[in-house]
Amino acid sequence: MGHVAQSMASGGHPEGAALVTRHDQLAGSLARLQRLAASRQAALMESVQEIEERCRAAGGVGAADRLALLPERR
Repeated sequence: MGHVAQSMASGGHPEGAALVTRHDQLAGSLARLQRLAASRQAALMESVQEIEERCRAAGGVGAADRLALLPERR
């Protein structure tokens, strides 16, 4: 989409500059959301790994017992 906005701006479209600015804002927002998603995914994977380790240490437990091992929600 950046190419389209850029070509409209260079082609003299009356709102070309605004389109480029808005595209840059959206690209920044998307990058921030992707970083947040990656961070949350890493935290989730860490929690899953911790729960699996607790289950192994407990000698293997059933599903109901696994729920009891979940950390408190923040």
